[in-house]
Amino acid sequence: MNREQRRLQQREERRQEAGGQSARPTATARAQQAAARVEKRERTSFKQYIREVRQEMAKVAWPDRRTLATYTIVSLITTVFFTVMTSGLDFVFKTGVVEILNR
Repeated sequence: MNREQRRLQQREERRQEAGGQSARPTATARAQQAAARVEKRERTSFKQYIREVRQEMAKVAWPDRRTLATYTIVSLITTVFFTVMTSGLDFVFKTGVVEILNR
């Protein structure tokens, strides 16, 4: 069980102990909810953090080498294209402005 699930479970247990929530909470219930939000959050150990990170990273669908190479090449070509296009437009506009101002 990860940290988020544990917190949700604790929150649900607190709601059940309080007798559930009505459709529109009273002022007292709203004040209690605000106080609960202000409570200091539970800190986890570094070891627990690393364990949870490894669990989440195992769930990631990593691309294979060919897909990664394809995406890298597409990114580089796109970057070069837009760099050249931006430089060309900059040169054209700069030349145009200089010509207009020199008249």
